[in-house]
Amino acid sequence: MSRRPLITVLLLLAGPPLLGGGARAGDAPESETKEEPTASLVAEPPVSPAPPEPPPSPTSIAFVIDASGTMNRQLGRNEHTRIASVRISVREAIQALASHPTFEVWGRVYGPEGCHATRALPPASRGRTGPMLRALAAVGAHGPAPLVAAIAEAEQALLRRSGRRVLIVITDGRDSCGGDPADLAPQPGIERHVLGLSVRPSTAGELLAIGEYTEIRSPADLTVALGRIAGDLLSAPPVTADSAHSTSR
Repeated sequence: MSRRPLITVLLLLAGPPLLGGGARAGDAPESETKEEPTASLVAEPPVSPAPPEPPPSPTSIAFVIDASGTMNRQLGRNEHTRIASVRISVREAIQALASHPTFEVWGRVYGPEGCHATRALPPASRGRTGPMLRALAAVGAHGPAPLVAAIAEAEQALLRRSGRRVLIVITDGRDSCGGDPADLAPQPGIERHVLGLSVRPSTAGELLAIGEYTEIRSPADLTVALGRIAGDLLSAPPVTADSAHSTSR
């Protein structure tokens, strides 16, 4: 056998010759390597923090206390005079209200200074009640009753304050200095509470025109009424500047 046919047979058995790079003829061309697409890094907009809650506005509570001569009478069948009962009950209310961190309590007393002046009680707040309580303990009852002027003066001071504003009037009768409760127009944003101590029915009608009226016939009635007002104020949700503004409109 000649060498040529043997070589031919070997070539046929080996298959078609490899092309450059090791690929055989007729093989499909190797696919190009494709890189996985990478996600584009898009900067997310910064998340704005929630705006802080507005701080609670202060609550101003003004007492207007009748210390005219008729307050030396008894309150009901109790041995205490009306002014003594007021000192005891208002003292407890001041201590409770002034314990609140945003409450300010102050007041005015009318009677001893005559028809044309009232006496200020120092403010109490953040648990500091000493000066106001000492001034309250020194209040004696004598003189006329400029009720309307005392209320108007207290409300002018309240209107210069922001936040919730509350007026608490404690009296045993009508104005004796020529004032007319009908002249006390409602002041926007001021809550009025009137506690009438053993007043006559005709006088009660005049006091009812001033604000929310509660009839007081005994020292216990006075303590309960002041406790209710203080409890409502202390349990109320905090007042912010926005809510106080909307309430006063």
